[in-house]
Amino acid sequence: MENFLKQNLNSKFEISNDTETEYNLSSLYSFTDNEFDIIQDFKLIGDKKINIVFVSTESKINDFDNSNINSRGIQLWVVLTTNNDYEHTLLKNESLKDKIIDFFIKQDIDFKEDKEFSKNFYIVSNNTETVESYFTEEMRQALLKFKDNNIIVEFKDNKIYVGTENNFQDDASLLNRIVDFFNVV
Repeated sequence: MENFLKQNLNSKFEISNDTETEYNLSSLYSFTDNEFDIIQDFKLIGDKKINIVFVSTESKINDFDNSNINSRGIQLWVVLTTNNDYEHTLLKNESLKDKIIDFFIKQDIDFKEDKEFSKNFYIVSNNTETVESYFTEEMRQALLKFKDNNIIVEFKDNKIYVGTENNFQDDASLLNRIVDFFNVV
């Protein structure tokens, strides 16, 4: 994985193993129903504190006939540590299931001035006003570049987590777009 990062990161980062940073991934919405282990954690040395974390996951999904399906994979998570303190917020690609749930239980935060963004992403948080300030027009435009990638963004405490919802397939362009996204934050 380290070779993949060194060969494929477009930016001028120095990469090192990170054994000091602790993540409470189990406190994220994304890992509520998943068993996971951090495989490797890398620190990008640059102007911002960015970590790239490879996580082995096992999800238990209930199928329509109530049978359990186990899904295993490796997810990529890129974590930015900031000086801000964020309300716990989840952004993900909006699915049909999310739209149906939102029809009955209004919880998706929409941006009236940005219908395309609201159509593509599902945002959940306890504090709508605060969360709306996170998603500036520039950030919403940057996130729209991921509308076909099934990414997850979680704000929590002083960190912004951006991860792949599906199994990471050594996609260097996706990795670079996620790292570049932090230039907007």
